[in-house]
Amino acid sequence: MSDHQEPSPPSTNAAADARMIEFAWHAPPSENGSHAQRRNGSQPPSLEQASQRPSRSLRILTTMRLSSTSSKSKIVRVAPNELHIADPHSYKVYPQDAPPPKLERFYTAFPSLNTVFSETDLSKHRERRKLMNPLFSKAMALKLEPLIWERMSLLFKKIDGLSVRGPINFMDATRCMTADIMTQLLFWKPLELTHESEDSFYASFLALLDSSIDVPQWLYFQGWLRAIYTYTPFLIPLLAESCLQEYKENPASSRYPVLFDHLQSIPADQQISEGVSTLIAGSDTTAITTGFAIVSPATRRDGVSACVREGGSPTRDARTGRHPRVFPENGQPLIIDGKLIPPGASIIHPIFSTEQELTFSQTIIGASAYSVHMDESIWGPNAESFIPERWLGGDKMKELDKHLLTFSKGARACIGINLAHAEVFYMLA
Repeated sequence: MSDHQEPSPPSTNAAADARMIEFAWHAPPSENGSHAQRRNGSQPPSLEQASQRPSRSLRILTTMRLSSTSSKSKIVRVAPNELHIADPHSYKVYPQDAPPPKLERFYTAFPSLNTVFSETDLSKHRERRKLMNPLFSKAMALKLEPLIWERMSLLFKKIDGLSVRGPINFMDATRCMTADIMTQLLFWKPLELTHESEDSFYASFLALLDSSIDVPQWLYFQGWLRAIYTYTPFLIPLLAESCLQEYKENPASSRYPVLFDHLQSIPADQQISEGVSTLIAGSDTTAITTGFAIVSPATRRDGVSACVREGGSPTRDARTGRHPRVFPENGQPLIIDGKLIPPGASIIHPIFSTEQELTFSQTIIGASAYSVHMDESIWGPNAESFIPERWLGGDKMKELDKHLLTFSKGARACIGINLAHAEVFYMLA
């Protein structure tokens, strides 16, 4: 008998789903931030107490059925201090003008102290962002255009060679390209993942990233793992340290800007940590976005026709590396369907309060980006279609932008948004 079991229809499991959701809903929330205001005066459990009961809340993500129309499925507790909203109309994007403090006991487990990612002190966080902002500005994104074109050319050349052999894992291909771009920018020289394997786009670094998906969950709920993790040497920091030493010996050898140039005022170990955390944060995210943005319309006949019709047959200018058709003189950008960016998360206002449960003011409330981006009440009956024209029009575009869950906004906005947009833009062009 096969171990595989076909899922039962939603109606036959409605009662079980309701019990699961109700059980999670009444699980006591934990603290998210040191000055979380508690409306009912109770003390939420500490991180150590939460670590003793990880399974009952986290497993809900994989066991519940969000397609259920039950009213209880609109708000689901998916972690001791986190709620999930299944109704796109029930959230409001949090502007982050006054972001809640990060939980220091959690971030100290990562070997990346005092980075933009892990810094819990707001003043120090601002200082570090001030150092790094020039590297990720819009002006710098334009200066990095030759680097992006160079890595794209190498990628397409390999794709041309492998295309005669059979199917190609295009997602891994884009992951290799973005990792090479980021390591050139951060560590002075690329990892050259694009050419690590001769007959595919397999790379050991990608396997490393894939295997690290569950690490945050382990660190959050297992205190003893946090202690071990802090003192464990890792391959990427060792590689970054080696690159930093080489760069110091010959700083003028780089053709492109390097992160180390902007971090000379901080210790070497912090330069390494900053580079590592930025690589992890900005490599796969951009690659997956680019992969979906290319594969999704390519699998639809109307999408391919629209791209060919709008893009024409651009001819590359060898001197500038630009496409004249894609970059018109009036400066109007190429409009793409932003909804193709893959699922993510958004931090939003804790606006829910019921007679049975009071939600603390610092509780994390998230909404599935995929659910919001595919909601027909927002995007219309063709929500799942590739229709860039939906973004044409002032007021309409502003309204759609409110429901576009991509990058965080406000005081802690994603620092690499300009570079990410440039990579996706040039790749699609």
